Amino acid sequence: MPYAIIEVGGHQEKVEKGSIIVTNRLDQPKDSKINFQCKLFVDDKGPIFDPKKLSLLNITAKVLADDEKGPKINIMKYKNKTRYHKRMGHRQKLTRLEITSLGNLSTTKKPEIKTSKISEKPKVKKEEPKVKKEEVKEVSKKSTTTKNSKRGETK
Repeated sequence: MPYAIIEVGGHQEKVEKGSIIVTNRLDQPKDSKINFQCKLFVDDKGPIFDPKKLSLLNITAKVLADDEKGPKINIMKYKNKTRYHKRMGHRQKLTRLEITSLGNLSTTKKPEIKTSKISEKPKVKKEEPKVKKEEVKEVSKKSTTTKNSKRGETK
């Protein structure tokens, strides 16, 4: 029986055709279809790891329920001798998916890739204007004073 590993809701799941999985909340309405990229595919012929072949496989799932909630988790905070105690709870929102089809390498067509030769233009270096020696002026030395020296005295 072929199976695939897909990434959904931040987790990796092992799925087969017809399997039902519960994942973190996805923003998809009920009865919509979702395509997932395959991370690993195992068939009768063996595992497929090649990213080029895996990109041709699409796993299709149908949203069964988009409003489920996980179990209640109780959180207690308590600090000794200060009369501080706090009780909170949390329920994770979940989505239930049914895997409708696993992609097949024999039935999938390769995407058409248009190849065209791009003529490479030779890169032309821009020449900077040359500065004449006559235009360059020397910076005159200014007299500076130090903190500890008296005013008006120069170094």
